[in-house]
Amino acid sequence: MSMPVTFFVLAALALAACRGGTPTDDTEIEGDTDTDTDTDTDTDADADADTDTDTDTDTDPTLDPGLVGTWAHALTDDPDPVTAIWNGYDDGNCLLAIADDPKGPLMCTWAADGSLFTIEDPECGAAVGSYGYSIADPVLTFMLVEDECPGRAIIITGDWVPLEKPPPQRR
Repeated sequence: MSMPVTFFVLAALALAACRGGTPTDDTEIEGDTDTDTDTDTDTDADADADTDTDTDTDTDPTLDPGLVGTWAHALTDDPDPVTAIWNGYDDGNCLLAIADDPKGPLMCTWAADGSLFTIEDPECGAAVGSYGYSIADPVLTFMLVEDECPGRAIIITGDWVPLEKPPPQRR
């Protein structure tokens, strides 16, 4: 077995380990979660009579627009490398795949706040992958912080280049 084929098999096995099985069309992608924060503001000047107003603020994960799009990452240094593909959507959903993997993409969700990127998928259960990231146009680099999902760190860590403009919004 040649090196590219061997690595493709290993990368596919790593992605399958994150899957825990093959996702079906009815696999649910969890949406973002909102946390309501109540802020009470005293609106009158005297100390003995209180008139308060409540302001609800929804806090959603930050989605760095610089990460939205389709990105590719060579998993091998061969002339014909095995390639990982990541589609980051502006609604916090994503797809992660190994090119030419017959099982298709792994559905996931992502968030990015400052220089911390997090990714999770139903196949990895409660395991949330955390990565540092930087963008030095046009290269996106992910650095492993912590990820308990077997194989995902092998696929995510490294340099990614854009393949195309951001994909259309999923419906």
